[in-house]
Amino acid sequence: MDGTMTNRYRLDSLLGKGASGEVYKAWDNEFNRYVALKVASSGKGHFSAEDSLIGNLVHKNIATVFSVESLLDISYVSMEYVDGPDLTAFCEKGMLLKPKKVVELMIEVLGGLFHGHCKGYIHRNIKPSNIILNQEGVPKITDFGITQSSGKNRQMGFWGAPDYMSPEQLTGKTVTIKSDIFSMGVVLYEMLEGRNPFRSGNQYSVITHIINKPHETLDSDLPCAEDLSLLISKALSKDPDARFRDCGEFGFELSRVLGLLNKQEQFKKTSILRSLTGRVNVFRNSPVSTGDSTIKTA
Repeated sequence: MDGTMTNRYRLDSLLGKGASGEVYKAWDNEFNRYVALKVASSGKGHFSAEDSLIGNLVHKNIATVFSVESLLDISYVSMEYVDGPDLTAFCEKGMLLKPKKVVELMIEVLGGLFHGHCKGYIHRNIKPSNIILNQEGVPKITDFGITQSSGKNRQMGFWGAPDYMSPEQLTGKTVTIKSDIFSMGVVLYEMLEGRNPFRSGNQYSVITHIINKPHETLDSDLPCAEDLSLLISKALSKDPDARFRDCGEFGFELSRVLGLLNKQEQFKKTSILRSLTGRVNVFRNSPVSTGDSTIKTA
């Protein structure tokens, strides 16, 4: 790819590659800001669906789409540049965040998805790499390039990463907001466990697992494991109607678990403080030997 896109954009570095194209960090000369520039891999008009998102999906947890443009046979979309790691950095053993932090992040992401759903859009490709933390630690949902209207013109088909897709997506059935809820259940599980709940030897086995087999259970040693397991199981139901009504309900139930996690954390801190206080009191009231005499501490 050339280092410039017309006179407006200067390509600085490649951020990533995907099935729909390449994403670059680019300088927007017109507005004097960095943007994430997604360049289509299949020619002009590839990002036409994103045109309807401009100015219509403004939310603190959604990376803003600025413009959709075409140059000769190349189509590209300019989006908010988020300078931080995506959630794949926290989905491996040894790199996992504390459950409380995971739940806090997921509640925010669900808020962004809920906003998008209320506006009539389905993401269809929710996965850890499409959720990026900015410098303040705020999660931003990216890659609305394969978003579709959730109204009468809903599309069917196989989009996104199979590891995070719902059974109805994988079998070519109609996709609704319930599919995004399923994907969020997978992401939540992976951030808590450091592994995919449908892990298998190859992609075909993963797809078969998602369609026909139950997901793996959550580690019982996690705080609030039972509550989290119930929510994940509901989100990962094979039947879309058995999942949460919407992302608002999913987020509300996670907020309830967050309250329990906060109570556990506060109880633990109080217990530690009482233990330390007890040790200090024992020390204060214990006799101290100094040579031939024994001194009682005050």
